[in-house]
Amino acid sequence: MRAASPMIPNWPPPPNGPLIHYWIRLIRADAQGAKVSGLMRWGPEGPPEEAYSRVTDAGRFAPLHDAADETIARLEADYDVERDEGWGLDEELEKGMTCARPTVKLSPVDPDAASITVVFSDFPGLNLRFGRWRTELFPVCGCDACDDSVDDLVGELTMMVESVTAGAFREVVERSAALLTLDGWLETEFSGAFWQSSRDYIDDSPRLRRMLGGRRRLVLDWKPWPRREANSGPQPPPGFPRLTNEVQHLVRVLPWEIDTVTSPLKSGVRLPDYMPRPVRSGRSLQVWIARHRRSLGS
Repeated sequence: MRAASPMIPNWPPPPNGPLIHYWIRLIRADAQGAKVSGLMRWGPEGPPEEAYSRVTDAGRFAPLHDAADETIARLEADYDVERDEGWGLDEELEKGMTCARPTVKLSPVDPDAASITVVFSDFPGLNLRFGRWRTELFPVCGCDACDDSVDDLVGELTMMVESVTAGAFREVVERSAALLTLDGWLETEFSGAFWQSSRDYIDDSPRLRRMLGGRRRLVLDWKPWPRREANSGPQPPPGFPRLTNEVQHLVRVLPWEIDTVTSPLKSGVRLPDYMPRPVRSGRSLQVWIARHRRSLGS
């Protein structure tokens, strides 16, 4: 069960600058169950006007690239995925930004599991795509007014990835009820240990047609990522070991003779296979005698 969020103070919006920066901070603080006063250093009056167009230290977001690298490496090690890497891998996701390095896309071998695409911007920052349509910027802005915490961003990224790999992610796109216009909504939801949902209006008719593919509503409940086998080498055949015409004794290997006493319950019992008797040495007997010499002498 999700813990109750702390009560957000009834602070007035800042008198200057776009309100979106202010509300992003409040929403993120509430979603993470943190105290708003601890995340916002500007106080009730809000940041100064010049802080909205100022980035004092963009380099402090460089650890986001390192966190993405570690996440990608962990996902490749733990899950059965295919990795694609290259420039222009997701033109829509890369649009409007300068890429610092090739884009990486991880696609589970199960087509019913959502893929994750990571774009590394030279800000430095990240732009991610989860599944088909959900995109997320880290950071959303990066200006001094937003004052994003890198640790908070890494934590949010990690929780989103965990939701996707656990199959706790869904996307829903549908047309509106209006008959004269072609518009609609895109809803996405991360659930599980981390919960976040969004609802975005789509007024682009060609894009909505492509998304729906002739449907009125499309629901994508993505499945969990398939885990990679711990041992990729040859595996033993399933079931019990194969029975043969030999019986392992404490002293020596006994042949399975006709008069060997077996269970009287024969229904459903797999009969032993015949194995030709090989030429054996006395080494197994010697090893057993050596290990039990003390008890035999007594």
